[in-house]
Amino acid sequence: MTDSEERSAIIDDLTRVKYVGPAKAEQMIDELGISSVAELADAAREDRLSALQGIGKTTADKMLASAEELLESDEREEPTEDTEQEAADEDEEPDQAADDTTTSSAPRPRIERFIERVRCPACGHDSFDREAAVLSCTACKRQYNITDGIADLAPPDTPRSGLAQKVMESGLYSRLYEKHARPKLTSLISDRTIDEEMDLAADYLELSPETMLLDVACGTGNFTRYFAQRIGSGVTGYDDQSLVVGMDISWAMLQRARSYLRRDGVNDRVFLLRGDATRIPLGRATFDRVHCAGGLHLMDDIDEALRHFARVLEPGGICVVSTFLLNGGVFKRIAKRLAEIPTDFHWFERDELHERLERAGFELVTDSVSREAITVKARRT
Repeated sequence: MTDSEERSAIIDDLTRVKYVGPAKAEQMIDELGISSVAELADAAREDRLSALQGIGKTTADKMLASAEELLESDEREEPTEDTEQEAADEDEEPDQAADDTTTSSAPRPRIERFIERVRCPACGHDSFDREAAVLSCTACKRQYNITDGIADLAPPDTPRSGLAQKVMESGLYSRLYEKHARPKLTSLISDRTIDEEMDLAADYLELSPETMLLDVACGTGNFTRYFAQRIGSGVTGYDDQSLVVGMDISWAMLQRARSYLRRDGVNDRVFLLRGDATRIPLGRATFDRVHCAGGLHLMDDIDEALRHFARVLEPGGICVVSTFLLNGGVFKRIAKRLAEIPTDFHWFERDELHERLERAGFELVTDSVSREAITVKARRT
């Protein structure tokens, strides 16, 4: 087992404890050297947990109670010699009915696959109770609504960014985006059409019926729908183990995306999530593909967003990013830099984008440049 895999296993173990989310588990590992539920319980008894930011005496006591309950449960479930022999005897007897169930069982419902990947943006915990159209964090008890098929897990203090992001929040712009605004912008900066951009991204992502894909800054869902259609083409219900999640911070864009999903008949294949790319409300290593087209240059903290792309990707997972380059002559480059001030729209140097991805935990695989547009394929290290 690699160091990364071992760390992920420890995080998974610690987050079984109530009030311990992935972020808090990492803090315990890094600052206190805790590597098991038993060690967490010892740290709580010795009043060492309260040294961590965000953990008071009351929370530490609750964590201790939960850890002790887990340890007792684990002890009860440890197999004895008799139960091990019984299990071995059962394994020796062929069970045709079980074989039939294994080969023909339907995949788990997508809603379950989605909820088990959600992470509370407030406390970092990843266990939720679902009741009708509400997700409730079992740790901090915050509730998140699912409205018109869109799960709203954006943090309440999400800042409104510059001019470009404010335009994205406009209902009028969301109506014009797919048919007019996006194709026009693409034609100004690239020799590729939108359809060619989507083909390239899909090829770079290496989609399959088992793909777990997060489309960050999905907008009205043009890429998201295309990926869902590509994944679903030619597979049966039993073959399809995929999950496609489109995430954006703009409510107007997501509402438009939902109507387009219904129009194109892929509404049941895609989940929509309102969330902040710099605080993605999804768990560690819960996806094997991340895509982001036309959004990275608008984000408040680009490096933090890329780190979250890496966090939600499993080791070896593929990330595909499409954005814009600071190409052109001296005057054009100056004009682009000056335009960044009122718009918060960042133009990338090609090497800069590569370096940012590498710092975030990616290894560059390849990229494709068309005039001022670039699409990069990277792999999570």
